[in-house]
Amino acid sequence: MRIRSMLALGILLWCCGCGPRLLDEREVSLELGDIESIVFGPFNKEQTVTVSASSPGAPVSVYVFDSDQQDHVDYAITYSREPQDTWAGAASTEDVTLTAVVPAGKKAVVRLQPTGRKPAKVHLRISN
Repeated sequence: MRIRSMLALGILLWCCGCGPRLLDEREVSLELGDIESIVFGPFNKEQTVTVSASSPGAPVSVYVFDSDQQDHVDYAITYSREPQDTWAGAASTEDVTLTAVVPAGKKAVVRLQPTGRKPAKVHLRISN
């Protein structure tokens, strides 16, 4: 009986996926010209990550990308181009939920930047 219980528990844990959980919830204050980059990962297997950003009254740009692409993304945004090397993104929004697939072994970056004419207070939630 004890062996069956242990086996059932093992199967339950395996089915539920005991993989790493990601939950990062924070308030980010951004002055004009500020850029906030939050790095997370790497994971041992591919992860679907959800990034929610809310900044009432002050639009922000939010991008999720591979940390190896940081220079390319910064360059594109600096020259007012839409970055091509992102997994997900939104420009000039007050409320957005993005979904990005982060490959195994990769570090991801969530980049926030105010795009309006006033500072932004962003409620950010990153989860998988």
